[in-house]
Amino acid sequence: MEPITNLEQEQAELAKKVVKQDSFSKLELIGGIDVGFDKDKIFCSIVVCNYNDASIVEQHTESKDCVIRYIPGFRAQSEMGIMIETFSKLKNKPDILFINASGVLHPRKCGLASHLGIILDQTVIGITKHALCGVITDKGVILDDEIVAKQIFVSDKAKPIFVSIGHKISLDKSVEVVKAFLKPPHLMPEPLRLAKLVVKKQNKKSRQKLS
Repeated sequence: MEPITNLEQEQAELAKKVVKQDSFSKLELIGGIDVGFDKDKIFCSIVVCNYNDASIVEQHTESKDCVIRYIPGFRAQSEMGIMIETFSKLKNKPDILFINASGVLHPRKCGLASHLGIILDQTVIGITKHALCGVITDKGVILDDEIVAKQIFVSDKAKPIFVSIGHKISLDKSVEVVKAFLKPPHLMPEPLRLAKLVVKKQNKKSRQKLS
């Protein structure tokens, strides 16, 4: 495991490579990727859906021994490896990938959503239930005088989700695409919600084997 100062420097350098403009050529397939842990195991699921009707086109799940545990602010160290493996199995690569992680909504403006997008050269949108940093305003979440995320309210009674640029997409487009896949009362857009469900099932199977 690298020293924290080295990891911080890596994130700061990667942040300079984040593309904040729409850089995808088509919008036909949307993916959702999620990771879960159970004791010494890590699970990853990716689900790819059609943009028009959210029907599932392809999905894959991977599991492996967990080598590095979660370190606050550095999720890529423990999760990105299995995400890359799972993504590589896809025959139908998504035009945009949803991930339950921060993008530029991060102290060093390079959370897991941005880090993964840069490594894969993939358009990624970060979606979280909490603002990791910044000041929440009516215009969005502001960090260092920049709007780095926007809130979306699924319903009047629900808490917001926070959408941030991961890589190769603008913030306004990120919000538009996420909204297109929201199905209240669920907080997460459909491809990501489906991926999270698969991870929960894998966790349940793992616990049953151990019991």
